[in-house]
Amino acid sequence: MLEGGILMRIPDYRNVHGIKGLNQWTTKTNRVDKAHKDEFEKELEDSIHKRRSEAKAKKKKLREKTWLLFTKIKN
Repeated sequence: MLEGGILMRIPDYRNVHGIKGLNQWTTKTNRVDKAHKDEFEKELEDSIHKRRSEAKAKKKKLREKTWLLFTKIKN
């Protein structure tokens, strides 16, 4: 209480602008983090797909070589 019996009201949120700015940055960082996570998942998926297709190609090549050797031995 101040002199003369005047009450001064203290606002509930003193730094409303600071909180608003913080919330704005929080949502932006969440969007950036989500974008980075999505990009990482895409790269990981592409890498896995590439490794699987390379493995399939190696197996196919090995089968063809084996088949050619088998046919030569048979004849």
